[in-house]
Amino acid sequence: RLSCRFLRWSLSLAEYRSYRDEYSRRLVEERIGFRGDHRVVPDLACNLFSPPSAAARSSGEAFTVGINPIPYFDPRYWPEKDERIYRQYVERLAEVIRQLAGRGWRVRSFCTKLPHDMLVMADVSALLKERKAAMDTASLRPPDIDSMDALRAVMAACDIIVAARFHGILLPLTMGIPTIGLAYHPKTREMMEYLGVPELAMDIERFAPEEVVKSVERVCNEREAIAARLRRGTAAATAALEEQYGRLVGSHTEEGRHTTGGDGQKALP
Repeated sequence: RLSCRFLRWSLSLAEYRSYRDEYSRRLVEERIGFRGDHRVVPDLACNLFSPPSAAARSSGEAFTVGINPIPYFDPRYWPEKDERIYRQYVERLAEVIRQLAGRGWRVRSFCTKLPHDMLVMADVSALLKERKAAMDTASLRPPDIDSMDALRAVMAACDIIVAARFHGILLPLTMGIPTIGLAYHPKTREMMEYLGVPELAMDIERFAPEEVVKSVERVCNEREAIAARLRRGTAAATAALEEQYGRLVGSHTEEGRHTTGGDGQKALP
């Protein structure tokens, strides 16, 4: 109750309030008990990256699936600790990777939070070795990522991504890369619905490996149509963010308010 009082007080002092999803807005109104002018605007990262250029593909070349893990209920990290739930998640993720590799797909991983996500991939790789999966588990070692440009390059090298972290799902979607989101929170489903791909969201505790693999294969055949939907959704998100920036810092044409980066995108000072 004391935390809610502090939050209500802080919110009452704000001249502008926005939330990245309806779930957060409802939480503020119903749980914290603060009412007022609440705007829902997409996550600020929606216009962080532009879509990558389409790379030439050789006939018969294998597609690449990127895996973005999360230490779901991992006792080493998650606020709610449950070894059983974590192990079930690791086992299902390992089975997804085994089946994809068995179908001839290249499987790579990348992490957006270090070092915790790397520990998950280490557990997945160890399980695959233990079960003598017919694949090179060395390829699953996440690459070193020390900048946003490096993260973008890793994601751009993937044709399809299976991700669990919120921004591990959001960023490739805004780049036009079909991404199957293993959702652990309503914010993920809301974001994916906003961007136009609600059917690519799956429950992180209930997904079946076979279902994920079938979705990957289906998405592979529908990549262009899905990318078109993602372009429309990302354009709507970018417009909403630009409108919000305009409210906060004034007109884009006002001298000194904005600068333009080398890629032509507006940047806040």
